[in-house]
Amino acid sequence: MLTEQELQKIAQWMTGEDNPLQAMQAVLAEYAEGVIASYRGTLEKMERKYGLDFGEFQRRLGESLPLSWEHERDYMEWEEAVTNLPEYQRIASQLKAHA
Repeated sequence: MLTEQELQKIAQWMTGEDNPLQAMQAVLAEYAEGVIASYRGTLEKMERKYGLDFGEFQRRLGESLPLSWEHERDYMEWEEAVTNLPEYQRIASQLKAHA
């Protein structure tokens, strides 16, 4: 496992930042943006696939949408995106505000 100093040096090299904390902040901000993009992609994919938002999908699951492995798997993936996206957006905003 790398030490904190080694990680800071890598972050500095990757970002070109002299300040190790700013470098780490930049790396974390970039990571958060990647996760946000992935979650947005999941939301778009699921909304296109079902023609519903998550709340409506959730209401119909087990009624007009059968409890199949595909629906349950999609539910879990969709729920993860719906649940985690706001938190990653909040963190990304914090990182940007302090950049």
